[in-house]
Amino acid sequence: AQLRKPARRRDCIELLRTCAEGPRPASPSDTREKAPGGAPGSTMRAPKEPGGNPAVRILLAEDNPVNQKLAKLLLEKAGYVVEIASNGKEAVEKFVASPDRFKLIFMDIQMPLIDGLEATRMIRAKGFSKIPIVAMTARAMSGDHDACLQAGMTDYIPKPIRKNTVLEMVEKLTRSAAL
Repeated sequence: AQLRKPARRRDCIELLRTCAEGPRPASPSDTREKAPGGAPGSTMRAPKEPGGNPAVRILLAEDNPVNQKLAKLLLEKAGYVVEIASNGKEAVEKFVASPDRFKLIFMDIQMPLIDGLEATRMIRAKGFSKIPIVAMTARAMSGDHDACLQAGMTDYIPKPIRKNTVLEMVEKLTRSAAL
């Protein structure tokens, strides 16, 4: 849920109620509220619920702390749950330890210990053929895309990542996995 600052007592109470009981049907008066300061005639939109599905847990295999933070923030703001692996070895270990926990893996290609291509091969070799694995890499040559697919990856997103591209990819792959 989201709460805009400055937070008012009634907003906090309403947010807690909504989280505990679930959303109530919207009424026309719920969609707009007075702007901070309560100036007559000035309004602002009430915050929207985040999209996504909190039941969709994504494993993000990325060694760069800045890229980790950016991708995690982008995905969590969209309503997804994100778990980070800082290298390919950790990604394989986390996924294999509880494969039913994750619906999707975003995998950087260049990581320490085990790179993303090898980590993907290891996951596939253990019989996990259905989990979507998406390459996230600065390598943007056509041969790099082919190498990702040959390693067993489902798809490919070039860096720098773009919000719409990432969210469309999550939606497409989690929707097709549910069918």
